Amino acid sequence: MTRKDLRKYHALPDRLTVWRGQDLAGEIKFSWTLDVKVAERFAKGHRGINHPNPIILAARTLKRNVAFYQSERKEAEVVLFQKPDIDVTATRLL
Repeated sequence: MTRKDLRKYHALPDRLTVWRGQDLAGEIKFSWTLDVKVAERFAKGHRGINHPNPIILAARTLKRNVAFYQSERKEAEVVLFQKPDIDVTATRLL
């Protein structure tokens, strides 16, 4: 992590809501975002991939479960040590 991102990581609260945009049929992976608007963009598709059934997942996690944080691409990306158990409180189709 850059120094800037490390400062941002340390400033995060102990409990976080993380978001993931993907296709409904897609595998839930380790990369999430702190910004729901970023998740919305990824749900619709990215890097030439279009999602026929876009969905946004939300999960609650603890800061200690965050392995990596980066803000360089303006994605507020967090990579988790393990996939969260999805207590789907804010999942929605777009």
